[in-house]
Amino acid sequence: MSSTKPTDSMPTNTERDGAVESEEAMSNCGTSDDATPLSPDSNRVQSHPWIRYSTQYRRQGTRDILHSIAHQDENDFEAANITYHNKGTEAPAFEVLAVYEISFLATENDWKPRATRNEAPAAFAKPSYFLRIYSLAIINALQAVVEYYPQHNLNGDMIELRWPYPLLVHHYDELRAFQDRCRLTDASVLCEREKDAAEHLSLLLEYLDAHIMEKVNAEKRRNSEGNTTFDYQWVSRKPGATIMTKLKTSDNWTIGVMQSCTGGIFADPPEPWKTEIWNLVYSGEYMARQGFCILTPPYDGKKEFCEIIIARKEYGNASMGEIMEKRPSVKEAVEAGQIYWNLLKPACKAYKGATWDDPAKEESGSQFRSQSSNANYYLD
Repeated sequence: MSSTKPTDSMPTNTERDGAVESEEAMSNCGTSDDATPLSPDSNRVQSHPWIRYSTQYRRQGTRDILHSIAHQDENDFEAANITYHNKGTEAPAFEVLAVYEISFLATENDWKPRATRNEAPAAFAKPSYFLRIYSLAIINALQAVVEYYPQHNLNGDMIELRWPYPLLVHHYDELRAFQDRCRLTDASVLCEREKDAAEHLSLLLEYLDAHIMEKVNAEKRRNSEGNTTFDYQWVSRKPGATIMTKLKTSDNWTIGVMQSCTGGIFADPPEPWKTEIWNLVYSGEYMARQGFCILTPPYDGKKEFCEIIIARKEYGNASMGEIMEKRPSVKEAVEAGQIYWNLLKPACKAYKGATWDDPAKEESGSQFRSQSSNANYYLD
């Protein structure tokens, strides 16, 4: 089973080039005074975007910063205690950060003597990797292209994403299109936050190409052939997409909107993927949203891709017609949904025929008012 940091997806060691902490935090952790802290206003001027690589050692539990190291470049991770800044006071477009968590016992026994020599604590576990975005041009681009991603807040002067950066991967094509539009548009027409977008996004997309997109594209090819792997199952689970899946508890399709995908290789050690989906149900009196959590236990190799996933950009699109043509189950679901939706619209309707009185209607209606249903299901 692969770890949260495959060697072929990330640079060979602690890939960073400068800690991003306040002056007080930097002085407390023993980092050289040469390190340049970032302020919210410092990323307003970024004519030449660059990447900062840095390592942080944090106390386990409290996550207090014990030590920070800035690296010359992403190949400089083994050169401990190097502080290198050749960019002046200009902030990076984004920072790649490795975080080691040091146990309390190791902190007491090992860190104090090392701190007097301005040395990094001894780390006995793998680091977690993060990407911190400071560029207003990139943040503005994300705010423009991301339509639905409930687990991430895109407001503020900094966005922090954990490896393998699914938000960026899921919007790679949209970011590329945004970059192309800004590059081909006259600068006098672009708004202030778009003027640096082409150059800043180019740096970000190049970084993704070098460290994650090869594996992502390989998974997309497997998906198109009807297969998937555990490590990269998250690639197909973009929030906002419609998913049709069959659960162990039923032979019918369960259809819903993907809200989030957590667990899997995002955790260390890997755990079952938890795909949160929701749909709408109507009791005859009330409409409410009900949620499901689809759990996929770890498995080796690849297996058949049994689900049908339809991206938001395909809704109402010509490609949706192609999907319905190839997948009778999708066509049936869409037609049933259209009938259901039309029944909910205000209209004068007449019905002739036998009636059926549901004895559970009153009880189920009262339950519906108080809560939506939630359940966990395991897939094969």
